Amino acid sequence: MDTVKRNYELTYILPGSLTDNEVAQLKTQVEQILKKYNAQILKNEDWGRRPLAYTIVHEGKKQNEGVYTHIVLALEPSKAPPFEREVYLSNLVMRHLLVVAEEEAEEATPEA
Repeated sequence: MDTVKRNYELTYILPGSLTDNEVAQLKTQVEQILKKYNAQILKNEDWGRRPLAYTIVHEGKKQNEGVYTHIVLALEPSKAPPFEREVYLSNLVMRHLLVVAEEEAEEATPEA
């Protein structure tokens, strides 16, 4: 039985104090969480190391810089809340945002 999947955008920030090797390991762990929920990765963009708008205390350390990653994924809507909860509770990620992706060009605007 085919299940309906919806496109989501996940943007997450890893601590900027990590080495490139540690960042790669954490990204792999996030991708394993995606696989656990049978999410299909449509686009994976590394936005790199950037200064944060404000200081975030993560695991007892003040962070002024973060490593940003943006993923577009297809996931069953019923699996989105437990997936997001697991990302939130994992302590890998300083901050994350999961939103429903806007449909591109499928919704034509009525012309007057």
